[in-house]
Amino acid sequence: MNKLWFCWVLFLMPGLLADCLRTDCHVADASCDPLAILLLEPYRTLVPRFVYVANTDSGGSILTYSIDRFTGILTQAASLTIDSNPYHVSIAPDGRFLYAPAFGANLLDVLSIDQATGALALVGSVGTGTNPTGSAVHPSGNFVYAVNNTSPFWVFAYQRNQSTGQLSYNGQTSVGNLARYIEVHQNGLYAYVTETGVPSVSAFTINQSNGVLSANGSVATGANVDGLALDPGGKNLYTANFVGGDVSMMSINEGNGTLGSLGTIGAGAQPYYVVVAPSGLFVYALNQGGATITIYSRSTGSGLLTATGDTAMTGGTPAEAQIDPTGKFMYVTNNAGTVSMYAVDTTTGALAFLGTVPAGAAPNGLAILSLYQ
Repeated sequence: MNKLWFCWVLFLMPGLLADCLRTDCHVADASCDPLAILLLEPYRTLVPRFVYVANTDSGGSILTYSIDRFTGILTQAASLTIDSNPYHVSIAPDGRFLYAPAFGANLLDVLSIDQATGALALVGSVGTGTNPTGSAVHPSGNFVYAVNNTSPFWVFAYQRNQSTGQLSYNGQTSVGNLARYIEVHQNGLYAYVTETGVPSVSAFTINQSNGVLSANGSVATGANVDGLALDPGGKNLYTANFVGGDVSMMSINEGNGTLGSLGTIGAGAQPYYVVVAPSGLFVYALNQGGATITIYSRSTGSGLLTATGDTAMTGGTPAEAQIDPTGKFMYVTNNAGTVSMYAVDTTTGALAFLGTVPAGAAPNGLAILSLYQ
């Protein structure tokens, strides 16, 4: 049996047949027939297609790169000027829209994605608090969040129109001093925000009707916490602590979303960002002080990390990183003006440097668009 066979069987159901023939239907896309998705899922592969990089320079731009799915090498495809100082980028689950907090304009920009070419188009924006840095899209695609880094500190919740990508304000929730990044739990019930000035990670529950957050406790981190990441199973949370020089490890109570401290583990000098491999077996800390990446193995039972002893060099001061969904390639933005590319050994977690590509004056945020084929 194969995909074409299913499509012929369903030829008497035109709507279902149309979705069978689409290459972009997946579980997060409300425009696709759920039955078509269920039938076709075993025959489809999630393929990394494009990388988007936000430049925090005064002009403000987002660069688009195509990904060679076999080698992992990036090729710049386009550049789009948007509002000043885009800091971070988040892609909606349907892969049709990208959201970028514009640090210098106090806006959250909305951009459409051409899934064939990767090209972006600015289609709107909404106001945020002062100097937004973090953003996230709810797994349902119904809500988008923006965190501002200048007092008063808020997380803004927006309703998302899944057809147009446009946002409308739903409410805001107070967060701690110098809030930086936000992550939404895979179950869509909880959200977590790093607060550099406290330092801590605050937990929140999510109102499923309007997306607004409610405080749900916090856990202390090492000094000057910045980036955070959840493991793929939603059991643990990790943070990079810039001044503390370590990574905080936390457990997540999946019943109520609260956090529990599991201690810290040393990193390199000035760790700024952290990323977890799609397998959940490895964690990587980006160290700005030495322009290195510290590699950890992760216990899937306890969530505790162990340094593997391996490190990798970057092409300059690293800012953010993402790993493609196959787990084979990692991309790192460097404030020096490049993106570093790595092949990932999925057995050991080791990184093999593939080179760099130019990325504008001050690249920071990075996101990968993957589509089903």
